[in-house]
Amino acid sequence: TTLDEEQLTAILTAAYLGYRRLEESAPRRGLPQCLRWLAARDWAIVSLLITSGIRTKEIMSLHTDAVDLPSRLIRISGKGDQAHTVRQRIIPVSEPFTLGALESYLQIRPRCLYPHLFLSPRLQPLGYSGFQNVLRTAATHAAIPHGLTITEIRRAFISLCAHKGIDPLLLRQLMGHSSLATTMKYYLSIQQQQLKQLWENTNPLRDFSPQECKTWIL
Repeated sequence: TTLDEEQLTAILTAAYLGYRRLEESAPRRGLPQCLRWLAARDWAIVSLLITSGIRTKEIMSLHTDAVDLPSRLIRISGKGDQAHTVRQRIIPVSEPFTLGALESYLQIRPRCLYPHLFLSPRLQPLGYSGFQNVLRTAATHAAIPHGLTITEIRRAFISLCAHKGIDPLLLRQLMGHSSLATTMKYYLSIQQQQLKQLWENTNPLRDFSPQECKTWIL
């Protein structure tokens, strides 16, 4: 079971509204500047995860120079092979809200010695627990009952793309899968779900009365 499109939208909306509330109230209330860029950071993190499905280590190691907003492309240093060779791939980022989130964050992101895109309040590379806190906050505001992880969002993204019929070869490249079989698992899962729903809706036996079913079983 993965998050559906409605739940992903709710999480994205919660992150955006959190940013907008702070952006509008910060000048009026005289709030610290760090709260403003942290809210923009959280919105950018959630937007990028939901619309790209990148892995945990990939977003943790993402650098500012890997984001090419004019070309709407991001260079990802992906999962390595058995020889520990890091694979790189280019993914498109065409969703306006993701581009807007990244641009807003980069404009107010503080300067520091680290090239990492996402920083902690101490201006150090954001760690795993930091990303989890961002997702946990967005999930709470979106009324998602269970704990949310980057892996869950990645699986939901792949399942949604498979459900909408994106070419498996294209999806494999976007996800950075080493084998097409890994990508096809999600398509097979979608087909099984659709077959189950189709059978439940068209099964002629579902119109039989309980007495008739009892007679058939006996």
